[in-house]
Amino acid sequence: AAELALALELCPPERVVFDSPAKTHRELEWALQTGVILHIDSLQELERVIALDPEPSSAVGIRINPSLGMGTIADTSTAVAGSKFGIDLHAHRAAIVDALVQYPWLRGLHVHVGSQGCELDQLVAGARAVDELSQEVAARGKALDWLDLGGGLPVAYRESDTVRTFAELAQVLEHAL
Repeated sequence: AAELALALELCPPERVVFDSPAKTHRELEWALQTGVILHIDSLQELERVIALDPEPSSAVGIRINPSLGMGTIADTSTAVAGSKFGIDLHAHRAAIVDALVQYPWLRGLHVHVGSQGCELDQLVAGARAVDELSQEVAARGKALDWLDLGGGLPVAYRESDTVRTFAELAQVLEHAL
C-alpha cells in the first residue's frame, strides 16, 4: 500500500501498475477505485475482484507464472512451480484463457520470471509464454490490450558478470517473437 501511495503521488493512476502476491481486500478496493493498472496474481484474487466490482472500469490483467524454472539466484526466481507470484500457467491454462475471454475488463497479461540471476533466454521464454497465451485468447475472439514483460535486467555483482542492456533484450525479443 505504501508503494502504491507513493506511485500515485508521482504519476497519474493510468501509468501505475499495482501487483503484489498478497493484496488485501482494502488494497484491491483502493486499486479499483483509483484506476491504476491492477494485475491479478491468483484465481482466488480474481474471485475477490469480481465480488468487489463485477465490471471494473480499471485496467485489469492477469499475472502468469510460466513455471520456467529457477535462475541462478533461487530467492529472486519467481517463475518456478509453486511460486506465489502469478497464476501457474501449466496448472491453470484453461482457467486463465476462459477468464480472459469471459471478462471484457481483463485486458492484459503480465509475466516476470525473476529480478536477478535470470539470463536473457529465461526472459524471452517468459515473453514467449504470454505471447502464445495472448494468441490463444485471440483465437477465441478477444484481442488483449497489453503484454507486460515485467521486471528488469540483472545487475553485475562481480566484474566478471556480463552486463545486459535493454537494447540487447529488445533485439533478442524481436528475433525470438
